[in-house]
Amino acid sequence: MDLLFVRPYYGVNINSDMAGDLGIVDYTNQITPDLSILYSASLAKSKGANVTVIDGNAERLLPKRIIERISGVGKSWIILKGTAPTIQLDLEFARILKELFPGSKIILAGHIVKILRPWILEHAKYVDDPIEIAMEDYVYRLVFGKEHDVQIDEFPAPDYGLMPLHLYQDAGKTNSAYMWTSRGCKLSCVYCPYIAYYSRSMEERDLDKVMDDIQAVLEQGVDYIQFRDPYFTANKQRVIDFCNKILERGYQFKWYCETRIDSLNKELLDLMKASGNVMIGFGVESASIDTLKKYKRPTYNLEKAKSMISYMTEQGIESLGFFMIGFPGETFLSMKDTYQLARYLSLTYAQFNVWTPYPDTPNWAEIENPPSITPELFIQFENRVTVNPVKNLTREVLDFTAKQFGFMYNEAQHGLEYAYRAFRHQNIREERGRRHADILFKQGITELQELSTQLVM
Repeated sequence: MDLLFVRPYYGVNINSDMAGDLGIVDYTNQITPDLSILYSASLAKSKGANVTVIDGNAERLLPKRIIERISGVGKSWIILKGTAPTIQLDLEFARILKELFPGSKIILAGHIVKILRPWILEHAKYVDDPIEIAMEDYVYRLVFGKEHDVQIDEFPAPDYGLMPLHLYQDAGKTNSAYMWTSRGCKLSCVYCPYIAYYSRSMEERDLDKVMDDIQAVLEQGVDYIQFRDPYFTANKQRVIDFCNKILERGYQFKWYCETRIDSLNKELLDLMKASGNVMIGFGVESASIDTLKKYKRPTYNLEKAKSMISYMTEQGIESLGFFMIGFPGETFLSMKDTYQLARYLSLTYAQFNVWTPYPDTPNWAEIENPPSITPELFIQFENRVTVNPVKNLTREVLDFTAKQFGFMYNEAQHGLEYAYRAFRHQNIREERGRRHADILFKQGITELQELSTQLVM
């Protein structure tokens, strides 16, 4: 079986497995692998399939170049990764792939495909299978002939030999790798797209296998690993064992994880630091306890959270807090409270995003007269949908506020020069990205159509 995995690039950097596999536009230097593609391709290769991965996003290959690359490899199955910010172009790309390679099965994967599957089945017949389960589960069933989803313990070590590892960057670092030690999340936040896609069940990978995974990537020159588990310290004893195994094996690398701040304590932080942890990210979301309770986000003790963050700073572990503004009923005063909460916690970094409802999350029911669920619901090259649930504040106001909060926080925490450089860097990359996307949007489809004639001949 020939399997070709394709992650497209349209002139804008998309980290395609983030936001619960919906993908996000990222105008920073962060270029990440798609973990669904990585584990799916590794699974297929372990079963003897002929596997090729074309990571157009990492290699900056526009569709015309991707098609030229495809023409030289086996292509009985082409699995195309779609994202919410690019779904309209993804569908057009899938159509052209079917025209060019009519003997290939065109599979469209990703969380966005699950949301749009009824529309795709009716309007995009050129897609042979718009899959509504995670790509790694689909590939496991396809290659291994199973009728159930893959368990995380059944994954082989992630085979970065299939991917352009040297191109993956995180905050300016090269030699970075990403992996899972668990899948799923036991929390119940109703706005979370990750839970909507992967469900609330949580499964953990055997720690000896995790150590083998780490060794495999370290042997390829990696010195920084991001563990993409949504709730890394859900099981404290497991994290203790994890850190001790790293120390016992003598592994030397830096690592990052995401978790809940109230699942940490000083002893655990000491051990995490000793084993190489340099940064922890966690969702704080909103200063409004009522909002957190409404959306079933577990609350926490504010003083204990501040104490843990202070201790992290003392120990040299950076903290990254995720905040959201723009919940239904939000006001300027409540948004300011959320900003002030970030300042009070004194995190190393704070990221402010605008709350976005998605059709397969419970809070979609709050939307009055919701629009039809079509590709046009998802705004091109933006991390949002056309719905703005805050009646008294426009999306432009919310976007501006989130960006200004980021600038203000950086200035307060790191100084005006740092804040200005970060703000200017983001704006330059955003303008450049939109300019590249505009070029593709106006010219790229015509080029592809011309190319299709040449290749078929």
